[in-house]
Amino acid sequence: MKQIPIEYQVSPYMVFFLIITIQMGVGMLGFERISAKLVGNDAWISTLLFGMSVNLMIWIIYQILNQGNGDIIAINQNVLGKWIGGLSNFIFLSYIVLLGATTLHTYIEVVHVWMFPSISSWVIAGAFLGLCYYIVTGGFRVVAGIGFFGIVIPSILIFTFFYPLQYADFRNLFPIA
Repeated sequence: MKQIPIEYQVSPYMVFFLIITIQMGVGMLGFERISAKLVGNDAWISTLLFGMSVNLMIWIIYQILNQGNGDIIAINQNVLGKWIGGLSNFIFLSYIVLLGATTLHTYIEVVHVWMFPSISSWVIAGAFLGLCYYIVTGGFRVVAGIGFFGIVIPSILIFTFFYPLQYADFRNLFPIA
């Protein structure tokens, strides 16, 4: 197995926050509204099943990467061959680029709605992409640190969910009404 250089290694504590950061993206901004519209009051079941399936997929990915030699690009080429592996890598990288573009678009939309409606989208995109470039060139540990702060700082907002509980009807929490 290939040895990972020390500057690319992070502690298991930081890996926990990296996994949480990967799972919680811009979809968290509206998942309650979308899931309630599609599923209704029983959305907690699908959310629980989805969370467990994502953790299972992450475990499978870790097992494949532990047994393979190299990264996902090299593993695809070794397992699927030069042409099909190359096509698979192209599809994977296209997915990553589209995911990044969707995330950038959502962040720009949030900034437009809540903070700076008169600033051009290109200015916000340029500032955000410049910040991303600065973080990524800092190395993997800096990216892991940003993931850590991206979970810890917003988790303070959990306390804002306690105030509306005085108006809650807890009978609505019973499964499958």
